[in-house]
Amino acid sequence: VIKNYKDFFASIDAKEKAGFDTSLTDLWGRAMSYQVLNTIENYGDGLLLSDLAREGVFSTYDSPFPIIVSSTGRPGTNSKEWGDVWEWNPFQTGSLSPNISAMVDLPIIGTETSNGTTSPKIGMCTSRFDNLGYTFGTSSAVFAKSDVPFSTVVGLNALLSKFERLSDRTVTSEGIANFTYAAVPNPFQGLDAGTDEWYSENSDIYLGDGGLIGAGTLPLFPLLQPSREVDVIFVVDASGDYTESANAGYSDGRFLISSAQYAKQTGLPFAELPTQEQFLNATARLLQAVSFFGCHDESVATIVYIPNHFVTHETNTSTYQLSYPDDQIQSFMNNSANIIYGQAGYEDLPTCIGCLLISLAGHSSEQCDQCL
Repeated sequence: VIKNYKDFFASIDAKEKAGFDTSLTDLWGRAMSYQVLNTIENYGDGLLLSDLAREGVFSTYDSPFPIIVSSTGRPGTNSKEWGDVWEWNPFQTGSLSPNISAMVDLPIIGTETSNGTTSPKIGMCTSRFDNLGYTFGTSSAVFAKSDVPFSTVVGLNALLSKFERLSDRTVTSEGIANFTYAAVPNPFQGLDAGTDEWYSENSDIYLGDGGLIGAGTLPLFPLLQPSREVDVIFVVDASGDYTESANAGYSDGRFLISSAQYAKQTGLPFAELPTQEQFLNATARLLQAVSFFGCHDESVATIVYIPNHFVTHETNTSTYQLSYPDDQIQSFMNNSANIIYGQAGYEDLPTCIGCLLISLAGHSSEQCDQCL
């Protein structure tokens, strides 16, 4: 990453020259592009999320509908208390949370607006703000913080001083939150579409990793919208907040519960779930197996909960481990496959997943009756 930093800055120079604030998330997005989009010309420098709607396998209905989830934050406040789930898809971006309750056509995101019209001082629309790598960055900016310790400010300034392009920049305690979040011109300023006035009063929306609020760690909220008519959701929970030594670094069910609570607070139905205590009950093995929730309730989407857990290899590494040798990557892949196909005592799991899917279409069999 460090050796490519000059290329990262060259990529975001045009954004700064156009009058937009840039932040650590812009750099992070470019760094991610060098890893995720490394087979695309210039590492996806010119690739937009909205491009997917017009070209490639998505435009011909040959790939799934991608939704990238971020969370909103408010510099100076606790994001877990005030944040909402924000989504990006090839057609629109915004939030269906009642606090915001508005979406905007993706190609014009970045345009400065007021009451739904372009600002008189600009008088034109902005385009190409939805760089695909940038949307990746907003969705994974775990460093976005509202309340940053002074020691972090000192450390960041020491790091900036080492880079030729940043040596004349410093970050203050007051400004570091703005520097860590992705600032997106607020397309809903003055609209009063949602129930929270903050979103209509501010000129920018601040975005960071979906996990900055509990409900965004597992990106379920966009899939729960009735208009999308989703019947079953496969939830791969790779969070690592469980701290007990026997299962440290693995899922503990809390973020599935958070997703359910957030959904119900916004008026959306959600499958009934075990309590946190039941998830942690070793006898129940809910954290060491795949579970179906809501499969007999037609009013909710069925949840297939797949918590990350040890089968053949340990995979409980820290979020902040940024480098993995090839053999460890292969171990992760093997363990993930074995959760579905190779776990002793659950040999019929692939069949039962198939049974769940055909049951939603009204079909069954004797074997499926045993599964479900």
